Amino acid sequence: MATTPQHQRSGDPTVARPPITALDPPLTPYALAGTALWAVVGLVSLAAAAPSAWVWTCLAGALIGVGLTIVGRLRERR
Repeated sequence: MATTPQHQRSGDPTVARPPITALDPPLTPYALAGTALWAVVGLVSLAAAAPSAWVWTCLAGALIGVGLTIVGRLRERR
């Protein structure tokens, strides 16, 4: 009984496999969601008189999110 390629072991070098393609998800929605989350948390921590390190961390997160949004939109234009 001959085995078909589906039944052969995955380590068998004689089995022809389709090439692996890289995942390229859209970056902009994730960057926008993260940016909005950092901004909301930053405003809440500012209103709650949280330590200044928390506020600066939220500001940095929002700025990184803005940068990722810009990069994502530039990548989507290509």
